[in-house]
Amino acid sequence: MRARRRAAAPTEALRKAGAARVVASAEADIEAWLKEITGEVGIRAVFDAVGVPAFMPLTAAMIRGGILINYGGKSSEATPFPLFNVLSKGLPLRGYLVHEITGDPVRPRRSSWRG
Repeated sequence: MRARRRAAAPTEALRKAGAARVVASAEADIEAWLKEITGEVGIRAVFDAVGVPAFMPLTAAMIRGGILINYGGKSSEATPFPLFNVLSKGLPLRGYLVHEITGDPVRPRRSSWRG
């Protein structure tokens, strides 16, 4: 598991919870950090709860055909749409709210996500 936080303060708690690597994205070059970890391979899936300008470096480090899932807006900052990265890599962007599952009495019983 990898974790991204906007500030360094919760880093130790994330490590104790099992994160092998933690980065404070407000204090680091997130794209360089991700590329250092993945090398030439890149990232296949990103699950982001924050949004904000971090979308740009997250998508820059992704592979062609990867998927970006945003499941929250923990920041009040505007989130730019990474148009060039999305188009050049064929990245689908999926918004998700937990109510999609919890608000549907049938869906939690399904064995797989069908989108």
